[in-house]
Amino acid sequence: YQRRVREPRTRIMEPVQSKWMALLAAMFISMIAGSVYSFGIYSPSLKSRTDGVGYTQVQVQWIAFASNLGNYIPLAGLFFDRRGAPATLVGGITFIFSGYFILWLIANNCHYGTCYLGLDSAFGLGFIACFLWGFGAGWLDVAVISTSVHNFSEHRGTVISLVKSMYGLGSGIMTQIYFGFISPNQISFILFLAFFCAAMPVLFGWLIKPVRTPASGSEAGILRTGLYAVVVVALYVLVVSVIRADKGSFSDTANIVIALVLCAYLAFLWLLVPYALKKSGPTHSDLPLMSTSTLAACLLYTSDAADEEDSVDLGGRRIIKKKKNVNDKEKSTRKKVQRHKKRIRH
Repeated sequence: YQRRVREPRTRIMEPVQSKWMALLAAMFISMIAGSVYSFGIYSPSLKSRTDGVGYTQVQVQWIAFASNLGNYIPLAGLFFDRRGAPATLVGGITFIFSGYFILWLIANNCHYGTCYLGLDSAFGLGFIACFLWGFGAGWLDVAVISTSVHNFSEHRGTVISLVKSMYGLGSGIMTQIYFGFISPNQISFILFLAFFCAAMPVLFGWLIKPVRTPASGSEAGILRTGLYAVVVVALYVLVVSVIRADKGSFSDTANIVIALVLCAYLAFLWLLVPYALKKSGPTHSDLPLMSTSTLAACLLYTSDAADEEDSVDLGGRRIIKKKKNVNDKEKSTRKKVQRHKKRIRH
């Protein structure tokens, strides 16, 4: 009996771990969705074309509007309610990769898609491309926000703050990566966004799933620690951006170091959570109420006593109610009295 109860313990730990890993994956995917605000980094490449077909400033503004339009169209929520997080993530990956890749083709003076789409100008194709990656970013955002709120229903505000903070910091983080490893090639940065924004949800999207576990008293403290970690990222990006704007630029070595420090910190956060979970393990309040295998073991253990139709305690022993014993004695006494009266009459 003891072995049968302890066997599911490793399976009990999995939902607890995946609950926190799902939140961490949601923060990273939200950071990817926040790349919509990185448009200003590569927008000059759309105006400085060498073939004389470059966009005007007004056209660039309309293309930027297309990304915002796609980002806030409320179709992703309807799809999420019907199909769930995995399908919504797949849709977001498809849209965001298609949009950035088409925009990269346009920036490279590659207009092969124009004839296939029946468009007369590269501006129309650029409008659709920006709409697609903005639309895909909205789908990723809906999937991670909805799942995180479901998993931490008693701390909705804190969880939304964590995920949306990474959404807002996404463009700042991408900017440091651009200056560290890609600058000054703006067109290559568009191609990087196409593959990077698709690869991150593919790698971490399997962790985005609803997990039903009771809330523990330690959750609020852990979530506050997560907020402090995000504040560190925000302050780092803010200080670097202000100094860069004041000085004009850093040296190539300084840009690489800045980007490496930021990436190392994010990697440290990703590795720290599963290590802490493995080290501490779930507390009693973190565990699900009861696993199906444990419940089955308890039912099998008490089934013999339950067949007696008597009440059963946790140890499986029968409890014979006193009231039932008294009733039985009263019935037997009445029968004896009735038999005695019959004998007297005869």
